[in-house]
Amino acid sequence: MDWTGKKILLTGATGGFGSRLARQLSLRGGTLLMADLKVSPAFLEEIKSVSNGEIYSENCDLSTEAGCKKLVRSTIKKLGHVDLVIHNAGIARKGSFQNVPLDETERVVAVNLLAPIRITHGLHDRINQNGMIVHISSVAGILAPAGLASYVVSKWGIRSLGDVLDQELAGRNIRVLNIHPFFTKTAILDSPGYGEDRSSSIPSWLVDDPDKVVAGMVRAMEKRKRRYLPGLMARLSYFGSRWMPDVIHFISRRQVAQGKHPIAT
Repeated sequence: MDWTGKKILLTGATGGFGSRLARQLSLRGGTLLMADLKVSPAFLEEIKSVSNGEIYSENCDLSTEAGCKKLVRSTIKKLGHVDLVIHNAGIARKGSFQNVPLDETERVVAVNLLAPIRITHGLHDRINQNGMIVHISSVAGILAPAGLASYVVSKWGIRSLGDVLDQELAGRNIRVLNIHPFFTKTAILDSPGYGEDRSSSIPSWLVDDPDKVVAGMVRAMEKRKRRYLPGLMARLSYFGSRWMPDVIHFISRRQVAQGKHPIAT
């Protein structure tokens, strides 16, 4: 795939996956619009210094409808049309459903699910023929681990949205790629927690290298895949969900009943 001249919108551009995607895509010669709550001048200059294409940025709060509309307007103004939309922005809150404040639950759903809905809806007719939409979902969009209710709901939602849009946009040959990373060494592992189950401890051998995950993401985009599962644990999660979903659910339910919370120490 020749990235030269491709117009790309990337949300969550300064985060663990986002900053790596920004560097990788800018090197390939695309025109990149990086969106985040705050894109620092230093980060913008860093990406420009390695870029083989044009680089733009936009500060916006994607947890709000106004922030999403602002980004849609900015994208149309700066890029006109787009070839690739990467919905990477995401947050998480840990803890049993009733322990996480409702406003925090709603914020997770707003950033992870409503923002992609709003942005894609606003840019729907601006996505070029043969273009691509990328949803950074999670294994939480395949399984449903206790202690991550809002995150799970949002990631199942974005996965479902991707599957629907991949069918609906077939006439324009627009591919929608759903990516389902396992636990990866990014800031989202340190998300705020609530209640007695607020702290989490994940063995290091279960945590993937973000550089390897992002390199795989880029290859999946180049191959125009519909689904990408980075790493062994992500693939095992997917096939386990297909072959024995009730067994996985039973094991998790029993752990919770015994006080061994899956997402808690």
